[in-house]
Amino acid sequence: MVDVVVFINGKRTKHVAGENITRLTIAKLPNRGRFRVKIVATSANGTKLVSKRTYRVCTKSRPKGKRVHPKR
Repeated sequence: MVDVVVFINGKRTKHVAGENITRLTIAKLPNRGRFRVKIVATSANGTKLVSKRTYRVCTKSRPKGKRVHPKR
């Protein structure tokens, strides 16, 4: 690939251009709910590949238990 564009929830968030792009790191993803990632990659001969995925973020729940008050 010679050109890669990443969209998160429809907003362009990253663009990488160069020769032989084989890896891409995406940082600062949403930390709540669902979000859509679309990656458009272009090869040297102009062929475009599009990948679309929807992810759901799992958040940690609060620990269950009783609140303990110190003795007075």
